[in-house]
Amino acid sequence: MAETKRADEQDKKWVTVQGRKVELGEGEDLQDKLKEDLRGEKEHNTKEALKKSVIIQRFNLQKSKFNFRDEVVYDNLQKTGTIGGFEGNYVKIFNKGRAVVLPANDVFKKSELLGSLHWDVMTIDTRRDILMKADISQNYVKHDWARIPAIIQDQIRKDGTPAGTGITTSSEGVWNPVNTDKTVDSKLKESEEKAESKKDEKK
Repeated sequence: MAETKRADEQDKKWVTVQGRKVELGEGEDLQDKLKEDLRGEKEHNTKEALKKSVIIQRFNLQKSKFNFRDEVVYDNLQKTGTIGGFEGNYVKIFNKGRAVVLPANDVFKKSELLGSLHWDVMTIDTRRDILMKADISQNYVKHDWARIPAIIQDQIRKDGTPAGTGITTSSEGVWNPVNTDKTVDSKLKESEEKAESKKDEKK
């Protein structure tokens, strides 16, 4: 007895591309179908990444003290700069030669980042996972980063850094006076060399 196909299957065919089965309907182009499938996968992956990179905005955070020239992140951890001044509860940040004034609550020290997120913007679930991974008491789950003892902070940095947080920060192209400053010894040596070269020119 001849095998009959259902009406909805008659115009479909399957093509295997790099180990994947791709369903092609009547008149569909293989290349277009592959592009469409890839686009769908990218959107799905982006959604998954966003779940991992949720940033919680909290207010009245107890924060560690900022100092001049501290490297910081701001604007949902997307931008970096250096502390250039203080105005009450606001900090002045230098970024690519421009000054930005923001509430201290929205600015975080780059040195305090765990992976690519800061403890103070993580969800409670993410904090729990980190504490569990580092084998630390869950009592700290609702603490601001500055309220966690230094010894516990070190243990979290060492053993609990979250993976796949999805957000990256880059200091590329950011003016950073810390990196461009010369040491006192090199400045003295440079000035001595200039003085010597001037003496040679006069002779």
